[in-house]
Amino acid sequence: LPAECDTITGVSCKFRAQKAAKGDGSVGTLQVTQSNESTALTSSSVPTITTTMTTFTIALTITGATDKATWDGARLRIVNGGNGLWDLSAVQLDITYTTSGGGGGVTTQTAFLVGF
Repeated sequence: LPAECDTITGVSCKFRAQKAAKGDGSVGTLQVTQSNESTALTSSSVPTITTTMTTFTIALTITGATDKATWDGARLRIVNGGNGLWDLSAVQLDITYTTSGGGGGVTTQTAFLVGF
């Protein structure tokens, strides 16, 4: 996150996915963790993936610390929890935060993952 980041105020994840013809296609968890990959920063969400390539937008509730030091190096964890296979083609993570230095403005930092 940029140096001006003061307090994290919101997190959302947008991703494109589709499931294979067999199985339930549910994602077990979609969650942001600290860089240690075990301490949760947000609630987990369980979207249901369909057989059509679809763009999903999931708002994640912040459950952990909201300071920049804790969120630096945060990881997005996506785990298949069902018995089916699914294709993930793109991920966008939006982190909204207030800025430091007395301005108090609100800014959104976006990270994209494509072609993995």
